[in-house]
Amino acid sequence: MAQSKLAGIVTRADLVRAFGRSDSELEREIRTEVMERALWIPEGMVEVSVVEGAVKLSGVVETETDADVLVRLVQRVPGAIGRVDSRHIP
Repeated sequence: MAQSKLAGIVTRADLVRAFGRSDSELEREIRTEVMERALWIPEGMVEVSVVEGAVKLSGVVETETDADVLVRLVQRVPGAIGRVDSRHIP
């Protein structure tokens, strides 16, 4: 039987650091990491607001696929809670 090796430990402090982020930190990460770096969405096309971890996106992107990808990536940002509201994105 093969032996397993421990790769790492996730502590409570790690979880608090990942999920206990301020709204401004979340908004900044969504703008820079998701919208600018991952999807190349120009500044001003999509507005981002975060209140108590809940993210709201409004604006226009080129395709419905872009909108779907944007929402999926935002949902994966650590600390973003609940459902991403994207009703204004076609």
